[in-house]
Amino acid sequence: MHRCNNIVATVVFEESFFNVREDTLILYENSYRLVELAVNEESSQQLLQVSRGDLVRIDMGS
Repeated sequence: MHRCNNIVATVVFEESFFNVREDTLILYENSYRLVELAVNEESSQQLLQVSRGDLVRIDMGS
């Protein structure tokens, strides 16, 4: 689960978009071995209401 601009959402860890339905927020490793937040078939920027360079906090929970 994560909170960004007072938006709280559940994030799934996946290797690709193939395994998730549309509009699912995922955290994955891209081809440059960087971690990215993305939404299948949607805009994560719009969903999270963020701009490039904004800080996004991910709480791994316990």
